[in-house]
Amino acid sequence: MNAGRSNAGAAAAAGRIDMKRLFDEWESATARIAGTHVFLFLDFDGTLAPIAPTPGDAALPRGTRAVLERLAESPRCTVAVVSGRGVEDLRGKVGIPGIVYVGGHGLEADGTEALPNYEPPRLVRELLAWMRREIGTRLAAVPGLFFEDKKAALAVHYRLAAPGDVARVEAEVRRTVEALDVGGFLEIAAGKMVLEIRPRLDWNKGTAVDQLVRAEERLRGEAVFPVYVGDDATDEDAFRVLEGRGLAVLVGEPRESRATHYVEDTEEVARMLRTLAERCGEPLDR
Repeated sequence: MNAGRSNAGAAAAAGRIDMKRLFDEWESATARIAGTHVFLFLDFDGTLAPIAPTPGDAALPRGTRAVLERLAESPRCTVAVVSGRGVEDLRGKVGIPGIVYVGGHGLEADGTEALPNYEPPRLVRELLAWMRREIGTRLAAVPGLFFEDKKAALAVHYRLAAPGDVARVEAEVRRTVEALDVGGFLEIAAGKMVLEIRPRLDWNKGTAVDQLVRAEERLRGEAVFPVYVGDDATDEDAFRVLEGRGLAVLVGEPRESRATHYVEDTEEVARMLRTLAERCGEPLDR
């Protein structure tokens, strides 16, 4: 895992917009599932759980939890939850045994030995702390702004800020990073009403997914069928690495993306999981 130019969001810029609604093409999209081990990757916020006003408010719906438990128990399926949240936070939100937890956009992992756990150097930790203090000072007059301190990143959330303050927040965060990070050690990843300041590394959700798929195939001695479901720009790297290998599903309205299919919302994600569980030999009561 080396420092380098990040491709955060770049995959989306080179994506497609002709994706199909998954349930209109379910049989053809999942034809390879028959007789194949499925490696299912799921984002958390906006995919498994509806977007909430704050990260702490997000909760996994009861029905989604039930079907995830069934999938995690299936011998024909491996489940991983891949998120920008820290691993401990993610495990606390999901809390299902037998699932691989990947946090920090791939920088942290629990339940697998296939991924490294990144330890940010002192310089990065000090830079992030400096950013937090400086941004907090510059935007002290903006209500609804709050910080989320992560192991190797700082997230600046402004979902609760007034619409008229959004442009100011985004501009000020970018100006602060540009002014303080003179060595170019950090980057900004944009999410849904959040800007995340994190180390500039050649590692992301896509590289983590690729490593996990390769490790699973070595373990089993045969190809697996990877499925990735996500709603955010940071999921585009994972969509990209699955091209020609598996199924990439965007959650939300169709947009320029590397995904081949889409579902409309978290309720349709739950429906997809129920259908997938049935295909994996785990019929569920509807």
